[in-house]
Amino acid sequence: MATLDSERKDGETSELRVEEHANDVPGAELHDQAKSGQFGAPELSVKPLLSDSLARLRQVFVQDVGVALPETFARVILRDLDADASFTVPVSLDQASQIAAKVRSIEPPRPLSHQLFSSIMLGFDLRVEYVAITGVKEGNFTAEVTVSSTKGVRTFEARASDAILMALLSDVPVPILADLSLLS
Repeated sequence: MATLDSERKDGETSELRVEEHANDVPGAELHDQAKSGQFGAPELSVKPLLSDSLARLRQVFVQDVGVALPETFARVILRDLDADASFTVPVSLDQASQIAAKVRSIEPPRPLSHQLFSSIMLGFDLRVEYVAITGVKEGNFTAEVTVSSTKGVRTFEARASDAILMALLSDVPVPILADLSLLS
């Protein structure tokens, strides 16, 4: 069981508990898809773009998303695909609901903004190759989104929460990578 603790203003601690049972874990099906290559296993999507900075990255999957009350934001738990290491990324409640819907295989009646953006990108032959959570700067997670087109490959800075959403809600499988320094 993983526990996320947070200290409230009154000094008390609230926690979010996540049971870890292979098939009962929300997102376990995403983990199985990632392991099978449906979410772009590293050997399929990352090696052609491998550089020194990519050597420090590991593929992760969304294990769960939740809120530890009375916090006014949610947390996404990202777990290493091949090891027993994880970390949490704070996200807005709106983003958390979109991530939770995807992890629990709930389809919205209309495309969400990140899905719409992904569809537009595909319409112009742009493809998100992978997203990478690269570190923490001034208390905020930093991330990059790597996009390919007929003109080449470019990497763009992004908020970690937006990068995670782009990967999960894309029309095609996109791996989520994380710097080794974030995995505990």
